[in-house]
Amino acid sequence: MKKLTILEGDFEATDWDIDSYEISKGFFSKQKIPYSEIVDVTTQEKIKNKHYVTVKTSKDNEFKASMTDNAYKVFYENYLKHGNKPKNVALPVEEKDKLLIGGAIVIGIIILVSNLNNNNQKKLSDEDAKTLCANYIGKIFGHSPSIISTELLKKDGGFFIKASYRRSSDNSMWDNVCHISGDTITWAGLNNGEPGRWRYEDDATIYYSSDLKTFKIRY
Repeated sequence: MKKLTILEGDFEATDWDIDSYEISKGFFSKQKIPYSEIVDVTTQEKIKNKHYVTVKTSKDNEFKASMTDNAYKVFYENYLKHGNKPKNVALPVEEKDKLLIGGAIVIGIIILVSNLNNNNQKKLSDEDAKTLCANYIGKIFGHSPSIISTELLKKDGGFFIKASYRRSSDNSMWDNVCHISGDTITWAGLNNGEPGRWRYEDDATIYYSSDLKTFKIRY
């Protein structure tokens, strides 16, 4: 999947997927900017194999973004095919992934059995919680859990786990935090050690097998 990185502007500064009919981000709850709502793409500069562009939309929003040569080629071809046909919809368009609503994605991981609490739920160890967080953040951002390092921050009011990975596109370090409370896990970005907005729209529920040796996450 080709990606562009929004650097600044009226939309969240993060990596967005370059799809056939829109750019999008998110996994459980997607945000989309359709090409039809993009009315202008201007290249500001090119440094080595990276393009820096300014993109304007039908709602007078704009953002600055960077992408590789290959990503820019795909993005610009899609814009030429489908762009500048605005319906003046509010941006970004938010959409739940219908394939995931009510469905279960099973993470194939075996964890050791710990003692049960009074609610007959599995009592997570610190290592269990860190492993669960790495898999969850990996699924959110489309990365292998193997590249995600974790650190237990605190256990007051549930587990708070720092999850970090290095983005291969620009070698930058990205920090997030998971909150595991009871059978629910959610996440937020981590900036200077402080969590940003908690992404409750991406909440997932932890379910355990009858023997409590495996878990799955229902989104």
